[in-house]
Amino acid sequence: MRLAFIFNYPLVDNVDWKKKAILELLTLGHEVDVYYGKTDFKEYLLAYLKRRKHHNTKLVSKNLAKKTKKNIAFFKEKGIEVHKIKNYNTTKAISKIAASNYDYIISAIDQILVKRFIRGVNTKVLNVHYARLPEIKGMNAIEWNFLVNRKCELTLHYINEGIDTGRIIKIAEIKIDDEDCFFSMREKIQNKIPEVIVDFVEGNMTDTMPNKGGKLYTYMHWEIKKLLKN
Repeated sequence: MRLAFIFNYPLVDNVDWKKKAILELLTLGHEVDVYYGKTDFKEYLLAYLKRRKHHNTKLVSKNLAKKTKKNIAFFKEKGIEVHKIKNYNTTKAISKIAASNYDYIISAIDQILVKRFIRGVNTKVLNVHYARLPEIKGMNAIEWNFLVNRKCELTLHYINEGIDTGRIIKIAEIKIDDEDCFFSMREKIQNKIPEVIVDFVEGNMTDTMPNKGGKLYTYMHWEIKKLLKN
């Protein structure tokens, strides 16, 4: 099977689940390409300022502090084709991706993919949402899911023209321990992602569920997060 992963910010990407998932897929004989968008320095700055506004920079700092090899270097060492573009929603980017005739595209970005992209790439696009769909859509999904459901969950779903509204492929619950915080819950979700993606690609998930209803959430105020942590 021919697959593409689309990511953000190549200079700061050292999230381990991406390396693990792609390595497992390569070992199983699948072809994988990687795309990085938001390669312009301005995008890095805007993303940092947005996270600072919503008191989310600590999470980013912890990720960057990990002493692991940057993903882009790892992918190149494995012979994976790595493409850099500025914006996934441009005609140029869509045409470039569509020309490779992928079986599936797996998205792990913080950018809304517009109708032109969804229709133009000529294949299905998958996403892992860090909460239960359809109940919890949108931003700060881990925190809102914990507040509403008192659970740590992920949902593998197709991307359509809405926000977190594509049909649901799988929902998985992750055990929460007493010492867990939102950062460790995020790590647990990410540790589960390779298994979920590989199972899907290997044909172990075929049925889908409707994704109707629920609520669309935005950034959680830092004072609510503080209350939840306590």
